[in-house]
Amino acid sequence: MKKSFLQILVILSVACLINCSEDDGPATRNQLPTPATFTIHDFGNAGDAKDLYVSFLKIPTESEVDNYQLILTKEGNSTGMNISAAASLNEDRKLIIAKTGFAIKQSISSQFLDSDGDPIVNGQSYNAFIYAQPTVPETLGSITSAVAITLEDQPYYEVTTLTTLPGMEALSYSPEGYLMIPGSQTNLYRVNTITGRHTTFDSGLNWPLGGGYDQNDGTYYAAMYGGGQVVRYDLDGTKSTIASGLQGPIGIVKDRDDNLYVANYDGNYISKIAPDGSKSVFADNRAGLINGPDGLVLVGSQLYSINFNDSRILKISSTGVVSLFATLPGTLTGYIAHIDGHFYVPSISERKVFKIDMNGNHQVFAGAGPDGGNDGPAMLATFSTPNGIAIGGDTIFVGDNNKVRMILKRE
Repeated sequence: MKKSFLQILVILSVACLINCSEDDGPATRNQLPTPATFTIHDFGNAGDAKDLYVSFLKIPTESEVDNYQLILTKEGNSTGMNISAAASLNEDRKLIIAKTGFAIKQSISSQFLDSDGDPIVNGQSYNAFIYAQPTVPETLGSITSAVAITLEDQPYYEVTTLTTLPGMEALSYSPEGYLMIPGSQTNLYRVNTITGRHTTFDSGLNWPLGGGYDQNDGTYYAAMYGGGQVVRYDLDGTKSTIASGLQGPIGIVKDRDDNLYVANYDGNYISKIAPDGSKSVFADNRAGLINGPDGLVLVGSQLYSINFNDSRILKISSTGVVSLFATLPGTLTGYIAHIDGHFYVPSISERKVFKIDMNGNHQVFAGAGPDGGNDGPAMLATFSTPNGIAIGGDTIFVGDNNKVRMILKRE
């Protein structure tokens, strides 16, 4: 019996439902998220990738990650670096990084090759990637964008903690290699910079905040903020008040002619105390630039002052004329130090230490920015409230909350 056209159409439709399912091709693979906030630094001068430091945030689905891999490609040769290329690299052309915590921060101490199989060398520019290797083949890995890095010989600075002290303010480095530090609003502490041990040098004082040494004879001058006085401590222990009636004295520095310059924080001016004890206003605020001065430093015969309240460094002429030298980021700065043609200033609001050249150009010298007290490579170390600063040899001492931190140059 002949089938009708409608019957044939129904039979073909049913057969297609049974046997002619649509071919969608391979099933879509899930892909891992990309590691975030990837940074890489060359902190030493080995020049062979053994002194790199990598940091990134783990991905949210890290249970699906077998490991992370650091890959370096030569600059200009990274266009082919993608997920597929990263996954197929030989083991010796990448560095395996284990999963650790929320943020992975790792110093590299193992040698590996670049993506071409060549030794990683000093002076070569590279692009760095982090590849996330999935645990199962059904999941696709992920790779970060390229981060440029050039391995080069350069000084490596590291932050370490020397000791803890209560309520620290200005730091002063003595000719004998000790630190004098006002603290607790009543005491002066003397700190051994080798052992970190401290002793109470004097107590029962009226809020000492600043001070400074005569580097020639070791005499120490302390600024009593609460009493408006400058007190002199001779090497034989003799203590004498050499100036009074000041308005919130903090920073002190002595010139080659034995004149003392004192920053008056409350009065917004700089005093000059002559060797005979006579006192005068050396720099007033008629230009409106002095705003809570706390730190003073002499470079040769040139006086510089720093404002606590607006992060400005001021240049003061031999006749007391005040001009703007530099403005740093942030709103609150600490004291100021100088060595080898550069100023160093801790920023309380930025939680960093800035380095400033003699043209007023600044750069971050230490401090990653977040609040903390982690030691380590200078650019990754964290500070809380860096304020006092002093320099002894190649070491920069920073008073940070209740800690004395050291920024050390490593070879």
